[in-house]
Amino acid sequence: MSKCIHVYTNKHINNLILIVMIKVVIISGACCSPNMTAFDEQIHKAINKAIAETEIQAEVSVIPVSTLFRGPNSKIASKLMESYNKGLASLPAILINEEVVFFGVPTMLEIKQALLKFSQTISEKEK
Repeated sequence: MSKCIHVYTNKHINNLILIVMIKVVIISGACCSPNMTAFDEQIHKAINKAIAETEIQAEVSVIPVSTLFRGPNSKIASKLMESYNKGLASLPAILINEEVVFFGVPTMLEIKQALLKFSQTISEKEK
């Protein structure tokens, strides 16, 4: 599981604070079908709002599906193709920490629940 880890030190009290950042990836289909741009924008806004409301540390990025099969994203591509072959995949897709969690446009509540689930999973692993 990939995760961004940022370490900050407070010089005044010499405490070490570890902030584990969840990695959220939106797989966009707008590169192949421009009418999907609205869905991508809707999801991006919803994810940013969910992050702000849950106060979870997260990094959000967008990967066009047309570039997914090249380079470092081939692992993500194979996960999406596996779901596609089962008839489960549609775009946009949302991955959290390299796990496919949504296809299509989820509700705000679903996004918040997924972020909280992954946040708790990371917290438990850090113990």
